[in-house]
This record gives sequence, C-alpha cells and structure tokens, in this order.
Amino acid sequence: MLSPHELVTTFQAALQGPPVTISPQDAPQRAAVAAILQPGRDCPEVLLILRAEMAGDPWSGQIAFPGGRVEKTDSSSRAAAERETFEEIGINLPKSSLYLGRLHDLHAHARLQRLPMAISPFVYWLEAPVSPQVSPEVQEVLWVSLLHLFDSRHRCTVDYARGDTRLELPGIRVGSSVLWGLTLLMLTDFLERISSSPFGDTVRQKLGLGEKTILPPPL
Repeated sequence: MLSPHELVTTFQAALQGPPVTISPQDAPQRAAVAAILQPGRDCPEVLLILRAEMAGDPWSGQIAFPGGRVEKTDSSSRAAAERETFEEIGINLPKSSLYLGRLHDLHAHARLQRLPMAISPFVYWLEAPVSPQVSPEVQEVLWVSLLHLFDSRHRCTVDYARGDTRLELPGIRVGSSVLWGLTLLMLTDFLERISSSPFGDTVRQKLGLGEKTILPPPL
C-alpha cells in the first residue's frame, strides 16, 4: 500500500483540473458536501453518514456525505460543506484535514424529480484521528474502506417505487444498509478518477484482478 504522503499526492493529482459546475441560472439553490478520507488498516477509508429518519426529509434514512444547503452567511460552497460537517458530526475540517480538491457538481433529485439545486462535493484528507460527535440529524457515522467500494461483490440493486413507476437502481451494500443515489454517483466520480492512478493498481492487486480490469465496476 502507498504511504499516506503518496496517497495524498495521488489523490490530489486525480482531482486536478476544473470540475464540471452548474450555473446559478440552472440551479439557483446550492448545497455542498464533504467527502472525508483517512488512512485505514489495509486501505484508505471514506466517511459516510446514515441520516436519521426525519419527516419531510426526502433523503431521510439514506447513506450520505455530511453536508447541506449553502446559506447566505457562507462565504462559499466549500465553506458551507465545512460548516455543515461540523454541525452534523463535530469534525472541524479546516483544523483537522488537508483539502484535496473538488468533484463535479450534480443536480439534486428527490422522488425522481430534478430539484432547482446543485450539489458541490469537496474532498478532504484527515491528518489526525478524530472522534465524530453526531447531531440529531445523523443516526450513525460509517467508515468504509475504498477497497470495499471497488469490490464488485458488494454491488446490488435497489428496488425503488414512486407511484406507478418501478425502477431497479444500482447500489453498494454497506453493513445492513445500501449506498445508492446521488452519494453513489459522487463516490463513483472519485473512484473513476483514482482508478487509473498507482492506487488503482494497488486495488487490482488486493482484489486479485488483472491489470487491465476496469475500475470501479460499472453501475
């Protein structure tokens, strides 16, 4: 496995280049999330949260990144991601992490409808261990190995029903829950970027895959 310094350098290089952004004209409402990485025993881990069940929240009970709406008092979308992370799980990102870069913006969807909102994901590397403190909005904090996310054996489908519409959507099993939807799309963006790096070669070796195997598995 690469050293922490090599991992940081690799991930920073994978996040080089301008992200695809969504203009305020196309999505006047804005939200931001934080994808937080830390060293793991065999592979880096990413922090995910299981949202608490809350009436009126279309993402209630789902696996997600910490984050939320950009408020007028936020100086930027990145500042909003950092504020929301502190409010939801008590991690002070400016003090405890290194900012690595940004992923592509996504249009928010809820109940199969596109919302007038864009979500901007920002990626961080924790430089020291932290102890998350969950708010009432969060049921649980999950540290998930990137190796787990790359492993096709954990892929599954989610049966989603809305009115007369029935869909089978891609997902990844995480414990007793399933990661799917917008958070899976954001993570896939990150996994695709790092799959062609030296870290991707390490993943193929650990999973016993050929050097030309496409990572991550297609959704």
